[in-house]
Amino acid sequence: MQQYDADGNEIPYIIEKKRTPRRFGRIAGALILISAAVSIGIAVRILFFSGTVTIEGRKFFAVYTAETSVESEASAASESVRNGGGSGYVYNDGTFKVFAAIYPDEESASTVASRLTANGTNAGYMVLTVPEIKLKGYDDRTERLRLAETVYYAYGELYDELYELSIELDEKRLSEAAAVKLTADYRESAADRLDYVSERISVYTRDATLVKLRNAYIKVTEALSATSAADKTPPASRVKYAISEIVITMRSLAEEI
Repeated sequence: MQQYDADGNEIPYIIEKKRTPRRFGRIAGALILISAAVSIGIAVRILFFSGTVTIEGRKFFAVYTAETSVESEASAASESVRNGGGSGYVYNDGTFKVFAAIYPDEESASTVASRLTANGTNAGYMVLTVPEIKLKGYDDRTERLRLAETVYYAYGELYDELYELSIELDEKRLSEAAAVKLTADYRESAADRLDYVSERISVYTRDATLVKLRNAYIKVTEALSATSAADKTPPASRVKYAISEIVITMRSLAEEI
């Protein structure tokens, strides 16, 4: 449920922080390879003698505002959270937790959870870890770079872009139409990567890892498509829900491979 301060102003689930300029438009294949090359020093370690690509993991911090063992209660709480501008994503780790938002750092999550609790909502936060991923069996250097970039993009650059977008929506500095345009651009970038992975499957026909990566990107593109849904859910909520879906999807992928 959305909280308000003493002056009647909404208390957002996203807190203000420094921002970096957003990149727009379609990412061409050449730019993807450049991004992949840069990521070697940031997120990817490549062992050329073995053909192994090691992609660093990442930690996220999910604030939740409801926790219950009853699924119907979680569904009702989810609707309330989404109407208030939060994610409303229901995560089941033995109990049903309803996410308000997923943050890139523990300080932000702790601050928001404490503020919500102080205003009458029992909130907490949990760590969501996308573990380190190892890809093996790809002997071409360019292909290793491209696959590594494809894996990391969803919980790296894409997450960062969506997180900044959610801040702007919370602070009402961006219109819904502009947000829909941006998420459409992000979906196109994700779809480019989905097409690439699908093409690679036609070459490596027995590669189970590529199939799992393709299935993950299908979910990523679907989550981005849902942000432009014509319903009464606030656009900020739809973006936060997509963030939750993407982080959980990539976390599951990393654990499976």
